[in-house]
Amino acid sequence: MARQSVLPGVDRWSAGRTGVKFRQQGHRLIFTLPLNVPARPNRVYTGLNVTGTAVFNSGASKPVCEPLPVRPAN
Repeated sequence: MARQSVLPGVDRWSAGRTGVKFRQQGHRLIFTLPLNVPARPNRVYTGLNVTGTAVFNSGASKPVCEPLPVRPAN
């Protein structure tokens, strides 16, 4: 089993402007984000914590943080 560790500092990647999808399923909001995780010779990413802010029509906003698994490219 590979050892998992928290990296020093923060790596940041932006979601592309195109391809971000949103749908609502009951009270759940579901987003699809096209993130391209850069390959690093000394790292294997197995998960990412994705943070953002959801802004609603009323002007209210809510911070969001979700852990996401990383799927290897085919």
